[in-house]
Amino acid sequence: MNGPVLEAEHLTAGYGDAIVLEDVALAASCEGVALLGRNGAGKSTLIAALLGLAQVHSGTVRFDGHDVTRWSPQRRARAGIAWVPQERGIFPSLTVTENLTVVGRPGPWTLGRVHDLFPRLAERQRHRGGQLSGGEQQMLAIGRALMLNPKVLLLDEPFEGLAPIVVDELEDAIRRLVAEDVAILLVEQHVEKALALTAHAAVLDRGRLVWQGHSSALAADADRIATLMGFAAA
Repeated sequence: MNGPVLEAEHLTAGYGDAIVLEDVALAASCEGVALLGRNGAGKSTLIAALLGLAQVHSGTVRFDGHDVTRWSPQRRARAGIAWVPQERGIFPSLTVTENLTVVGRPGPWTLGRVHDLFPRLAERQRHRGGQLSGGEQQMLAIGRALMLNPKVLLLDEPFEGLAPIVVDELEDAIRRLVAEDVAILLVEQHVEKALALTAHAAVLDRGRLVWQGHSSALAADADRIATLMGFAAA
Protein backbone atom coordinates (compact mmCIF):
# COMPACT_ATOMS: atom_id res chain seq x y z
CA MET A 1 0.00 0.00 0.00
CA ASN A 2 1.60 3.26 -1.14
CA GLY A 3 -1.30 5.69 -0.74
CA PRO A 4 -1.41 8.34 1.98
CA VAL A 5 -2.05 7.10 5.49
CA LEU A 6 -1.79 10.42 7.32
CA GLU A 7 -2.49 13.74 5.59
CA ALA A 8 -2.56 17.43 6.36
CA GLU A 9 -4.75 19.44 3.99
CA HIS A 10 -4.49 23.26 3.90
CA LEU A 11 -3.48 23.12 7.56
CA THR A 12 -3.12 26.35 9.51
CA ALA A 13 -2.21 25.69 13.14
CA GLY A 14 -0.38 26.96 16.20
CA TYR A 15 -0.84 27.48 19.92
CA GLY A 16 -3.76 29.51 21.18
CA ASP A 17 -4.14 32.51 18.90
CA ALA A 18 -0.55 32.30 17.67
CA ILE A 19 -0.32 30.84 14.17
CA VAL A 20 2.85 28.87 13.38
CA LEU A 21 1.83 26.89 10.28
CA GLU A 22 0.03 28.35 7.28
CA ASP A 23 -1.77 26.36 4.59
CA VAL A 24 0.44 23.26 4.84
CA ALA A 25 -0.35 20.16 2.77
CA LEU A 26 1.55 16.96 3.50
CA ALA A 27 0.92 13.25 3.02
CA ALA A 28 2.73 10.37 4.76
CA SER A 29 2.69 7.03 2.96
CA CYS A 30 4.29 3.62 3.41
CA GLU A 31 7.18 4.77 1.20
CA GLY A 32 8.36 7.16 3.95
CA VAL A 33 8.44 10.95 4.08
CA ALA A 34 11.29 13.13 5.35
CA LEU A 35 10.15 16.36 7.01
CA LEU A 36 13.00 18.87 6.83
CA GLY A 37 13.60 22.49 7.73
CA ARG A 38 15.76 24.80 9.76
CA ASN A 39 15.28 25.13 13.50
CA GLY A 40 12.09 27.04 14.13
CA ALA A 41 10.64 26.26 10.70
CA GLY A 42 7.50 24.67 12.17
CA LYS A 43 8.33 20.97 12.05
CA SER A 44 7.50 20.36 15.71
CA THR A 45 4.24 22.26 15.39
CA LEU A 46 3.23 20.19 12.38
CA ILE A 47 3.92 17.01 14.32
CA ALA A 48 1.90 18.41 17.23
CA ALA A 49 -1.00 19.25 14.92
CA LEU A 50 -0.99 15.75 13.45
CA LEU A 51 -1.04 14.32 16.97
CA GLY A 52 -3.80 16.63 18.17
CA LEU A 53 -1.49 18.60 20.47
CA ALA A 54 -1.68 21.95 18.64
CA GLN A 55 -4.58 24.26 17.84
CA VAL A 56 -5.88 23.80 14.29
CA HIS A 57 -7.30 27.10 13.00
CA SER A 58 -8.26 25.81 9.56
CA GLY A 59 -7.69 22.85 7.31
CA THR A 60 -7.97 19.12 7.89
CA VAL A 61 -5.98 16.25 9.36
CA ARG A 62 -6.96 12.98 7.72
CA PHE A 63 -5.89 9.53 8.91
CA ASP A 64 -6.64 6.24 7.20
CA GLY A 65 -9.40 7.94 5.21
CA HIS A 66 -11.04 9.59 8.23
CA ASP A 67 -11.20 13.27 9.20
CA VAL A 68 -9.50 13.26 12.62
CA THR A 69 -9.04 17.03 12.97
CA ARG A 70 -11.15 17.19 16.11
CA TRP A 71 -10.10 13.85 17.57
CA SER A 72 -8.27 13.83 20.89
CA PRO A 73 -4.61 12.75 21.00
CA GLN A 74 -5.66 9.60 22.85
CA ARG A 75 -8.17 8.63 20.18
CA ARG A 76 -5.60 9.19 17.44
CA ALA A 77 -3.09 6.99 19.28
CA ARG A 78 -5.66 4.22 19.70
CA ALA A 79 -6.51 4.47 15.99
CA GLY A 80 -2.89 3.88 15.03
CA ILE A 81 -0.81 7.09 15.08
CA ALA A 82 2.38 6.47 17.06
CA TRP A 83 4.99 9.06 18.03
CA VAL A 84 8.59 8.71 19.11
CA PRO A 85 9.42 12.12 20.64
CA GLN A 86 12.83 13.71 20.54
CA GLU A 87 13.08 13.21 24.32
CA ARG A 88 12.23 9.48 23.88
CA GLY A 89 10.00 9.42 26.95
CA ILE A 90 10.78 5.90 28.13
CA PHE A 91 9.96 4.80 31.67
CA PRO A 92 13.35 4.79 33.45
CA SER A 93 12.22 2.69 36.42
CA LEU A 94 10.69 -0.09 34.31
CA THR A 95 12.67 -2.88 32.66
CA VAL A 96 13.05 -3.04 28.91
CA THR A 97 10.42 -5.77 28.75
CA GLU A 98 8.05 -3.81 30.96
CA ASN A 99 8.52 -0.68 28.83
CA LEU A 100 7.55 -2.67 25.76
CA THR A 101 4.67 -4.71 27.13
CA VAL A 102 2.99 -2.01 29.21
CA VAL A 103 1.68 -0.36 26.04
CA GLY A 104 1.37 -3.48 23.87
CA ARG A 105 -1.73 -3.95 21.74
CA PRO A 106 -2.75 -6.95 19.64
CA GLY A 107 -1.27 -7.04 16.16
CA PRO A 108 1.72 -8.15 14.11
CA TRP A 109 4.26 -6.30 16.25
CA THR A 110 5.04 -8.54 19.20
CA LEU A 111 7.83 -8.62 21.77
CA GLY A 112 9.67 -11.21 19.71
CA ARG A 113 9.42 -9.16 16.55
CA VAL A 114 10.75 -6.05 18.31
CA HIS A 115 13.64 -8.16 19.64
CA ASP A 116 14.33 -9.29 16.09
CA LEU A 117 14.43 -5.67 14.91
CA PHE A 118 16.59 -4.58 17.86
CA PRO A 119 18.63 -7.53 19.22
CA ARG A 120 20.18 -5.24 21.84
CA LEU A 121 16.80 -4.97 23.53
CA ALA A 122 16.62 -8.74 23.82
CA GLU A 123 20.08 -8.79 25.40
CA ARG A 124 19.08 -6.10 27.90
CA GLN A 125 15.48 -7.07 28.50
CA ARG A 126 15.93 -7.17 32.30
CA HIS A 127 17.77 -3.84 32.49
CA ARG A 128 15.82 -0.79 33.60
CA GLY A 129 15.23 1.96 31.06
CA GLY A 130 17.40 4.38 32.99
CA GLN A 131 20.36 1.98 32.79
CA LEU A 132 20.45 1.97 28.98
CA SER A 133 22.71 4.04 26.76
CA GLY A 134 21.20 6.82 24.68
CA GLY A 135 21.14 4.65 21.58
CA GLU A 136 19.50 1.76 23.43
CA GLN A 137 16.90 4.15 24.83
CA GLN A 138 16.12 5.29 21.29
CA MET A 139 15.71 1.68 20.19
CA LEU A 140 13.42 1.12 23.17
CA ALA A 141 11.36 4.20 22.32
CA ILE A 142 10.87 3.00 18.74
CA GLY A 143 10.15 -0.55 19.87
CA ARG A 144 7.58 0.68 22.37
CA ALA A 145 5.83 2.69 19.65
CA LEU A 146 5.75 -0.38 17.42
CA MET A 147 4.15 -2.43 20.23
CA LEU A 148 1.13 -0.15 19.79
CA ASN A 149 0.84 -1.73 16.32
CA PRO A 150 0.45 1.63 14.60
CA LYS A 151 -0.42 2.38 10.99
CA VAL A 152 1.91 5.38 10.93
CA LEU A 153 5.06 6.15 12.94
CA LEU A 154 6.25 9.71 13.57
CA LEU A 155 9.97 9.84 14.37
CA ASP A 156 11.27 13.14 15.78
CA GLU A 157 15.05 13.44 15.23
CA PRO A 158 15.87 9.83 16.14
CA PHE A 159 19.61 10.18 15.42
CA GLU A 160 20.31 13.23 17.57
CA GLY A 161 23.36 12.88 19.82
CA LEU A 162 24.00 9.23 18.99
CA ALA A 163 27.26 7.50 18.05
CA PRO A 164 27.67 6.69 14.34
CA ILE A 165 27.54 2.93 14.92
CA VAL A 166 24.19 3.29 16.69
CA VAL A 167 22.88 5.57 13.95
CA ASP A 168 23.79 2.86 11.44
CA GLU A 169 21.71 0.33 13.40
CA LEU A 170 18.76 2.69 13.56
CA GLU A 171 19.00 3.41 9.85
CA ASP A 172 18.89 -0.32 9.12
CA ALA A 173 15.83 -0.66 11.34
CA ILE A 174 14.02 2.21 9.61
CA ARG A 175 14.78 0.69 6.21
CA ARG A 176 13.22 -2.56 7.40
CA LEU A 177 10.13 -0.76 8.66
CA VAL A 178 9.67 1.03 5.33
CA ALA A 179 10.17 -2.26 3.47
CA GLU A 180 7.49 -3.82 5.69
CA ASP A 181 4.99 -1.07 4.79
CA VAL A 182 5.10 0.90 8.03
CA ALA A 183 4.22 4.48 7.09
CA ILE A 184 6.94 6.75 8.49
CA LEU A 185 7.19 10.51 8.85
CA LEU A 186 10.82 11.23 9.69
CA VAL A 187 11.86 14.59 11.15
CA GLU A 188 15.64 14.81 10.98
CA GLN A 189 18.44 17.40 10.83
CA HIS A 190 20.80 14.95 9.09
CA VAL A 191 19.49 15.77 5.64
CA GLU A 192 21.33 13.18 3.58
CA LYS A 193 20.40 10.38 5.97
CA ALA A 194 16.73 11.38 5.99
CA LEU A 195 16.60 11.56 2.20
CA ALA A 196 18.31 8.19 1.83
CA LEU A 197 15.71 6.53 4.07
CA THR A 198 12.58 7.94 2.44
CA ALA A 199 10.93 8.16 -0.97
CA HIS A 200 9.45 11.63 -0.50
CA ALA A 201 10.50 14.83 1.23
CA ALA A 202 8.93 18.08 2.34
CA VAL A 203 10.71 21.22 3.51
CA LEU A 204 9.18 23.80 5.84
CA ASP A 205 10.37 27.37 6.27
CA ARG A 206 8.72 29.89 8.58
CA GLY A 207 5.62 27.76 8.84
CA ARG A 208 5.10 27.28 5.13
CA LEU A 209 5.81 24.40 2.82
CA VAL A 210 8.54 25.62 0.44
CA TRP A 211 9.50 22.38 -1.32
CA GLN A 212 7.99 18.95 -1.80
CA GLY A 213 9.01 16.10 -4.07
CA HIS A 214 11.05 12.93 -4.41
CA SER A 215 13.82 12.49 -1.85
CA SER A 216 16.21 11.32 -4.56
CA ALA A 217 15.70 14.54 -6.53
CA LEU A 218 16.51 16.70 -3.52
CA ALA A 219 19.48 14.51 -2.53
CA ALA A 220 20.99 15.06 -5.98
CA ASP A 221 20.74 18.86 -5.71
CA ALA A 222 23.24 20.08 -3.10
CA ASP A 223 22.68 23.72 -4.03
CA ARG A 224 18.96 23.44 -3.42
CA ILE A 225 19.58 21.73 -0.08
CA ALA A 226 21.93 24.55 0.92
CA THR A 227 19.33 27.15 -0.04
CA LEU A 228 16.44 25.44 1.69
CA MET A 229 18.29 24.44 4.84
CA GLY A 230 20.73 27.31 5.15
CA PHE A 231 23.78 25.05 5.01
CA ALA A 232 25.47 22.70 2.61
CA ALA A 233 24.62 19.03 2.86
CA ALA A 234 27.17 17.17 4.99
